[in-house]
Amino acid sequence: MDPQEKVAHALANTRVLLYPRQALATFGSTTINYYFLAEIMDRVDEVRLSTGKITAERPKIITREYYQSVMLEGFGEDAFDYINWLKSNDDNLRFLEYGYQFKKEEAFQQTYKEPMKAFADKMYARLKEENDSFASLVVGIDNLQEISLASLMVDVIKGSIPTNAMEMHNRKLFEEEQGIPRGVRDEMETAFNSVDGPSKMDALGDLLRRYGLFEYYQDRFYYLIRKFQGQR
Repeated sequence: MDPQEKVAHALANTRVLLYPRQALATFGSTTINYYFLAEIMDRVDEVRLSTGKITAERPKIITREYYQSVMLEGFGEDAFDYINWLKSNDDNLRFLEYGYQFKKEEAFQQTYKEPMKAFADKMYARLKEENDSFASLVVGIDNLQEISLASLMVDVIKGSIPTNAMEMHNRKLFEEEQGIPRGVRDEMETAFNSVDGPSKMDALGDLLRRYGLFEYYQDRFYYLIRKFQGQR
């Protein structure tokens, strides 16, 4: 199946029955407990339950050149197909400029002999009773859960942005100097100050290129190269 068609098919069959009640933390990480339900293909009234955690690192301000920075560690290729699909089908992609990063860990899978609706209702009631502010319940297609979960996280990002953006604004992280937001400058300062030897220069160069800031910082970068010359 064509990646675009696959994503559209997965999204058409994705239902989020329960979203996390809490927004993503602005200055810390957030862990979401997901419960993904899917009917097993070619079997009658059998449901697969997959559970795990998705950890969202603190959002950061990034440059447009670093637009790909929705990093999906632990997700499969289908999730990246979804992000590419999103860029072609969503006119409001400002949220990508916040550099949210996610790590997915699957902990448990089990099948149950029960109709989907009955099982989903039971799971929903259980999660509401447990009162977990970071629980989410998603129904989708068995072999396309990556897309459904990535879609869930995009929804969570969009719901969190008003809070995250206001708190970043209050700390003046959006203030620009020569077109570079303060939040980006702070990250660059941290990156430069952490370089204590030649082994870290490649990572620093990669970071500058991803942000599209190599030319701006190249004098400082080459100064460090000269400083550490001969230590490799």
